[in-house]
Amino acid sequence: MQGDRAHLQTAEEYLSHAYDIPRVWPSLPMPDEPFVTSWREGSGREVLDFLADEKVLPVHRRTWENREAISISFAQTMGGKLPVITTGSHCDFRQMEALLNAREEVRKLPITVNAFAMVTRAESIFRHRILLLNRAPYSNLQAGEEAMTFFWEVQSAHQSPSWHHKSGWCSKPAVLFDQKGTCHRRTRCRDNLPGDAEE
Repeated sequence: MQGDRAHLQTAEEYLSHAYDIPRVWPSLPMPDEPFVTSWREGSGREVLDFLADEKVLPVHRRTWENREAISISFAQTMGGKLPVITTGSHCDFRQMEALLNAREEVRKLPITVNAFAMVTRAESIFRHRILLLNRAPYSNLQAGEEAMTFFWEVQSAHQSPSWHHKSGWCSKPAVLFDQKGTCHRRTRCRDNLPGDAEE
């Protein structure tokens, strides 16, 4: 016990050269950051009008598909509450991401990307931490043929991930889906599956 106590004291002394060790740890969740208060004024308001009037953002220079579906809410995190901006279309999601970052061009985001944890760059909201979400099914793909076609295309683009088996590393993918959506599983590296690239 004496040895452990002496070791702990040495560790505290060592760490004190890097930063002060708090005697009382902060309670969780932490208090909201100051910028959050100003976003509360957007609750219940037309969001684009709020962003234009209160945040002085050029929302009217952009084209919106469904402005009525855009909303502001708040999410509790261990670091305090964060504003959550939710859109109703992928187009509006991309427009909002560009708006909050003061960027003229709209990024060509994949349709499967529907969420961001952002630190904004627009001058009037510089370094505000915001969650940006879009209402969409998982991966923004409906179940069925469209989803299977997507996964087939993704897999075709990544034909050489390495996987490990008893004899070492293998450059062939462990699982393949054929174009009908049937799953084929490889148990040995020398097994050939439908969809394997010809060597």
